[in-house]
Amino acid sequence: MRRAVQPQRRYALNLGFLDAVYVNVMAANLIVLLLVVASLYALMKLYVASKGAREADEIIKMSGGESSCFTMLSRVKARKHVTMLALNVTLILIPPLRFIHMNQCIISEKSLELNICENIVNILRRLIGDKVYIYGFTMRSEGLHGLDVSIRLPHRTRITGLQFKRPYECYQSVYVFYLNNNRRRDQHLKILLIVIALRTLGLPPAIFYAMPAFCYPHDLELASPRFLYRTVFVDPLQIPFTGWHRYKVWVDMRSLTAVFWGSREKKIKVHSWEEFIERLRAGEWGITVEDLLRVRDVPLDDVLRYLKYEMEAPPDVVKYVTEYLTRKQLRQSFRAIAIR
Repeated sequence: MRRAVQPQRRYALNLGFLDAVYVNVMAANLIVLLLVVASLYALMKLYVASKGAREADEIIKMSGGESSCFTMLSRVKARKHVTMLALNVTLILIPPLRFIHMNQCIISEKSLELNICENIVNILRRLIGDKVYIYGFTMRSEGLHGLDVSIRLPHRTRITGLQFKRPYECYQSVYVFYLNNNRRRDQHLKILLIVIALRTLGLPPAIFYAMPAFCYPHDLELASPRFLYRTVFVDPLQIPFTGWHRYKVWVDMRSLTAVFWGSREKKIKVHSWEEFIERLRAGEWGITVEDLLRVRDVPLDDVLRYLKYEMEAPPDVVKYVTEYLTRKQLRQSFRAIAIR
């Protein structure tokens, strides 16, 4: 296991996949810009040709003659420019041309959660014994602290919380996940505040986002029973809280690189499933129930200070979070998870 995990610990972030997305989107935008310029040019030529045709027709009528070849030629040019203009406008109105076509994922989050948790528990049972099980939070408690499930291990009942996210788009090995996408747009904040409190106590990582790379239901059939092999894990502290809106995370499963897209961009580190399992087995990740109970005693000022200086949150976000905490929702969320 250690030999399998060691290469994952030494990987360096490589954003080649995102550079390709940038280049292709820029190329698509350039094509649309050229079409706009061509349309404006065709519109100008159409105006000139139509004006010439009208002037020629008026001169010939004033002289008592009939339409000449010059008038007919001007009208032909006008029809030609109308055709060019219609073609360019049609191309512009078509959805933006992209060399990378992102496929829309239709798999359910619950399907991923059930199958991957089953894999994690079975592997840990083989490694450290049978006293490993899954605890599922109720919908009410999940709404308070934002977590889906926790994995409890036998030695001193160490707890590891997981929040599963399904991909919404994919292209080859690149998957797009949406975070903070609950109705109130505060799910990431609730998770982040708990993680910050744990970190100020000097405790090891215990809560993670789980991001499985499955886009369609038949992907589960093809991967069965090894669902965990296509899953990465992210520490919530890697993802800043930039406000009450939806966040986007691009993950390249081939190179294990990821980028956060919100009001700003940031490279984030992902953990492979091998590292996740090994750290849980060794007791390096996860906390005890006693440690979790200490979270209630963390001063709110310490949480705000970490958010402001360590995570470099903008002043307006810090102000919003301060108002959020004054409503005591932070302590409610701590109690909800600490009782378990």
